[in-house]
Amino acid sequence: MWSKSPSTTESCPAIRSPRTVTTNPRRSVLSEEEILTLQHAALRTKKQRMIRDLFLFSCFTGICYADLKTLAWKQLEQDTHGDWWVTGNRCKTDTRYVVKLLPAALSILERYRDGTDYVFSFMPHLNTVDRSLKRIAALCGIEKKLTFHVGRHTYATT
Repeated sequence: MWSKSPSTTESCPAIRSPRTVTTNPRRSVLSEEEILTLQHAALRTKKQRMIRDLFLFSCFTGICYADLKTLAWKQLEQDTHGDWWVTGNRCKTDTRYVVKLLPAALSILERYRDGTDYVFSFMPHLNTVDRSLKRIAALCGIEKKLTFHVGRHTYATT
């Protein structure tokens, strides 16, 4: 049993090193200029272009990697006004989401309409995506540490 006494040589590790909690961490997000730079970047490989599109789709919808991995065409619906929406339940929390698709997101979707059930049927592993995003950011002159999750934060701030 751990002792809470300061005179005891073997005390509880949690008491010896209290956890530091930050209340407002600085989140990385992309500016409109950086998003435009990514959109128009002439990337060398098909894989880079696909990963860029995945990331930008997340920036425009706020949908996380795990949910994009399972995003099916049947989740897209058009309303009576002609607007397109994507609906689903988050993999992590099972919370329902409904997102209006902006023209930029619709443009990305059109490039991947290939007759399969899933919108992004080529999803590489998240570690592969994050490594590629770092390379893409460097090619575009973006100095921020780009990870897939930055897309969700970008969506939340625009």
